[in-house]
Amino acid sequence: MVRRQLSRDYCDHEVMEQVNNAYLPVFAFFHMCQYLFNVGASYRCQLRDVAAESILLDCTLNFGMDGCTVRASTFLLALCSPVLRTMLCGAFTEASKGKAEIEEVSSVVFLKALDLWLGRRISVDSVEELVAVGVAADRFGMRSVCELLEASICEMIGNDTNIAVMCLDMQNSFVSRLEKVEESARIAVVDNFSSLSKSEQLCEVPAHVISCLLESDDLRVGGEEDVLEFLARYCASRGDNKEVVGLVDHVRFGVMSREYLESNACSLFSGVVRLCVE
Repeated sequence: MVRRQLSRDYCDHEVMEQVNNAYLPVFAFFHMCQYLFNVGASYRCQLRDVAAESILLDCTLNFGMDGCTVRASTFLLALCSPVLRTMLCGAFTEASKGKAEIEEVSSVVFLKALDLWLGRRISVDSVEELVAVGVAADRFGMRSVCELLEASICEMIGNDTNIAVMCLDMQNSFVSRLEKVEESARIAVVDNFSSLSKSEQLCEVPAHVISCLLESDDLRVGGEEDVLEFLARYCASRGDNKEVVGLVDHVRFGVMSREYLESNACSLFSGVVRLCVE
């Protein structure tokens, strides 16, 4: 999937709109404008240069999660995050003290989200870490970063179906708010259900998500027996047959042979399937 990027015209307009509305020290304002209007250079490259100017580091971010303190530019933070702009430039206590207390996000994750906003490359060790960066970006309203991460995760799903399963298992996280990621993950699992149904990872996905997968007419399986046997493993991994009873409704028993049902199905569910067949 091609990464979506904001057009130069939109980005420049967005930056200037925030510049006009944000309260900033006069010196920082004119210093930034000097970079923004430098002929022939992209504004994100200029912002990266400004981020390194020590004279503009006029506020402090204290990260409660890891106890780290980071010096930053109020101007830069106000541009990238409407949340931080309100905290540092509004009527909050943080604005008068020039510092903000950041809870539930580590300094490492926040700085990676900021690096992405500045157009820098970041390194992550896992999808979970990438999602953590997305959570930080979402918390602070970094819309363009969220869009970039959405495109990146969709691309990763296309290359690794195990990542698709992992994303389906993250229903209470940042991923659940990315519609394209959720849809890409669902399609990948539906298209590869026959092989994925044998993995333990799919058994960790919530029951309501499994229900949505099994009701699909596009589910690709070697035979309906794959669905039934997956549900048996799913039930065993959950340790509670009651959770599977509703899922059995999605099994198309009519396309399976009577011999298979009599010799295998009933024993798989210790009576649950027998009740359904009867």
